[in-house]
Amino acid sequence: MEKYNFVGKNIDKHTEGASRYLDNRKDGFMDTRHFPKEVEKTQNDIEDINKISGAINSELRELDLPPDFAVDPKQIHFSNTKEMPPTGTYSPDNQQVEINTSKSVLKLVGSAVYQSIVTLSNINVHKKLSQFEVLLHESVHASSFHQYLIKETSDITLVDPSRIGYRFKTKDKIDYFKGLNEAVVQKTTQDIIFKLYKSNKIQKDIHKIFFSLAHSYAPEVIVLEKIIGKISKEKKEDEKDVWKRFEKGQFTGEMMHLRDVEKVYGPGSLRILASMTTQKNPIKRLLYYTYFSTNKKSLKESVVRILLRKDKITEEKYDQHINKMEDK
Repeated sequence: MEKYNFVGKNIDKHTEGASRYLDNRKDGFMDTRHFPKEVEKTQNDIEDINKISGAINSELRELDLPPDFAVDPKQIHFSNTKEMPPTGTYSPDNQQVEINTSKSVLKLVGSAVYQSIVTLSNINVHKKLSQFEVLLHESVHASSFHQYLIKETSDITLVDPSRIGYRFKTKDKIDYFKGLNEAVVQKTTQDIIFKLYKSNKIQKDIHKIFFSLAHSYAPEVIVLEKIIGKISKEKKEDEKDVWKRFEKGQFTGEMMHLRDVEKVYGPGSLRILASMTTQKNPIKRLLYYTYFSTNKKSLKESVVRILLRKDKITEEKYDQHINKMEDK
């Protein structure tokens, strides 16, 4: 897989310089001065980072892709701060991962079921596993397909992230496939976790509950699994093969297989999937699940109008697409 992928005008002219710019920016942000609340990594932290690199490369091999993911531990920053999201972030702009260690995942989860089962084992072990899961999730983002937009101005050439995995932004800054992207990353993370800890039944059971009930991206994963099941049924394929296409696309940038969504759910369904974000609105999340679960056309149309009523641009494009397909 190529190290960087570029779009824009005069790409050949700027590829070498843009690649050098991204490499220099990545190296520059490894400096701890950019992360004033960073805490020193322990030997166990470094071992986890190396373990994750190996696990992701094993996953790439299973997908028949070159196992070429490598992360410098200096790209990983453990910060004790309340000024960033409570778990972790990955920035394609500087290719750095920051993990927030100020809050334990047990406080964030708040799941009575999870916390009661966690008492069956050493609670510190599961805090460590929680941090490991967040680090793995952000590392999957880091190993995903990256695309950068080269923009020429009168006196400078700009290089901006335009796509990571399935998620991309248009020139008008409209964000598409954010929810799908997080769902695929989280399901990949989940699969790797289960493979790493399959020998320990208690750990596996706890993570099953954690992923299905407590994780912040669980609703998006559930929608993704509903879509995978529907495609599998309609195309008479094994669900594992359908999922493999979704997972592989996260790393290669291949999106043509998403046409299966439109074939199975009907015209406009891919636009609905593209509009799914990761906002914490439980009603919206339920509506997306309803859309991809029901076979009732009238209910689906009602759901569409509710989902898109505050997004006139997407709603207009959705209607244009429906009308175009009806005219065929």
